[in-house]
Amino acid sequence: MFKKIVSVFMAAIMAVSGIAVNIDIALAGEAEKEVVYTSFTSDNTVSRGDGTLSNPYNLFKDAVKNVKDGGTIYIKGEKGAFLNVESDYDRDPYLIDKNITVKPAPGMDNAQLLVRKSGIKLGADVTFER
Repeated sequence: MFKKIVSVFMAAIMAVSGIAVNIDIALAGEAEKEVVYTSFTSDNTVSRGDGTLSNPYNLFKDAVKNVKDGGTIYIKGEKGAFLNVESDYDRDPYLIDKNITVKPAPGMDNAQLLVRKSGIKLGADVTFER
């Protein structure tokens, strides 16, 4: 009887662990997209959007955070994209440490990326296309 209870208990632990792993994998997959869109709308400190063409990220840093290494960030809209990090934005450059391409959304001739005073530091192969 004791052996059967232990077996059931171990099976339950393994099942719960398996679910947790699957959830973690699903969440990680959602966070890294091959293509994301960004377009500054208003308020440079509030994150909005999901990175799709119809609902782009409001902040450029959200696009960088959620694009897959090797992916593409499309900048759309008249206001372009905006990069601001809340802490020490006058001193520390924003680090992009993924291999990405940043370019205008399809149908646009060019795009604008407004960057804080301290600039951007490239820690990977980053391509900006016009």
